[in-house]
Amino acid sequence: METFREHRALWIILIAIIGIALIIVGYLTFLSNDIPNNSPPVDQNPATILQGNYVCLPLANGTKAPDCKPAIKVGEEYYALDLATVREGGATTTFTQNTPILAAGNVTPIEAISSDEWKKYRVKGIMKVDEIAKQ
Repeated sequence: METFREHRALWIILIAIIGIALIIVGYLTFLSNDIPNNSPPVDQNPATILQGNYVCLPLANGTKAPDCKPAIKVGEEYYALDLATVREGGATTTFTQNTPILAAGNVTPIEAISSDEWKKYRVKGIMKVDEIAKQ
């Protein structure tokens, strides 16, 4: 009958393989927990529908800006419109000033934007538009 001593080398190799496997599994588990999740929580930025007039975003002092940044005026508040997704889909995004529109998408409050670009405008938030239509 064979004993442990006769197959000692096989037992050492088996234990080494199990040890290496455990180290690899532990390392991969550590790496998977260390990957940052950059996507915002679902409830942080829910989809919104805004109803208002298509306008060019005015400057913070209320005057007309030299360049026209698309926006929607809802009551007395202005939201910049990011139309990239709509344009990529092939939809027409040319509207005349004060055209009544509906815009659907996600609104990011201006306070959450770190860029100084928007400080010169009178803007409450930026909407990443998924759908837009004339009323």
